[in-house]
Amino acid sequence: MGLTDGEFQTLRVKLCRFFEWNRCRSPEDLAQDAILRGLKRMAEGQENYAENPQSYFFGIARNILREERKKPQMEVATEEDCPDRSDQSGALQWRILLRECLEQLDHRDRDLLVSYTLDGAEKAARACGITQNALRIRVSRIRRKIGESLRGPADSYE
Repeated sequence: MGLTDGEFQTLRVKLCRFFEWNRCRSPEDLAQDAILRGLKRMAEGQENYAENPQSYFFGIARNILREERKKPQMEVATEEDCPDRSDQSGALQWRILLRECLEQLDHRDRDLLVSYTLDGAEKAARACGITQNALRIRVSRIRRKIGESLRGPADSYE
């Protein structure tokens, strides 16, 4: 299968769009990975049965997308979640408030949250004997409790 430089460039752009449309974090890297995997397989002698050579690479891209979706996603903190590091007194107050909120939790919830945060979902779930999804649900509920203690329960009657 012989693709020209222009065809590879077009393929790379199409793969980048494919990963962007599927909301991947680094579409350029994933597109490059798909091309490299395809070229490596072809160099190893794997046959391409697709009529269009680009279809072969899109098949690889779909597999990479599946792999990406199986990976645990890191939660991104917003500016509201993080105290201003230049304000030392504010940071100290934030730590004190966080410690008080953690102390209000049941010890099992606190240990679960700390384990999840420090060890990651897979290890914490294995230690608790539950699935990662069940762990994430529990952690979400614990975080909601902490949020409510920080701002008070939401009035649903307003």
